[in-house]
Amino acid sequence: AELDWPGKEAGLTERESQVLVLACEGLSTQEIAVSLYLSRETVKSYLSEVYAKLRVRNRVEAAQFVRQTGAFSRYRPTARVLE
Repeated sequence: AELDWPGKEAGLTERESQVLVLACEGLSTQEIAVSLYLSRETVKSYLSEVYAKLRVRNRVEAAQFVRQTGAFSRYRPTARVLE
């Protein structure tokens, strides 16, 4: 089966999606780099590509895109009712 990830329909690669999610969660470029075992410059490059593909200018606009699409929501299982 073909893999799927948030933002794929917008043209994002899986790694770009990962970087975007971490950026929108408030991690700094350095924190993203450490989390994903990348250099700071690589993270900056990914973010530039993400902004271009989403046609946004910065992290704030990227975060708005993430909230509006809902595709990047964390999985939250429904609460079970205890009997």
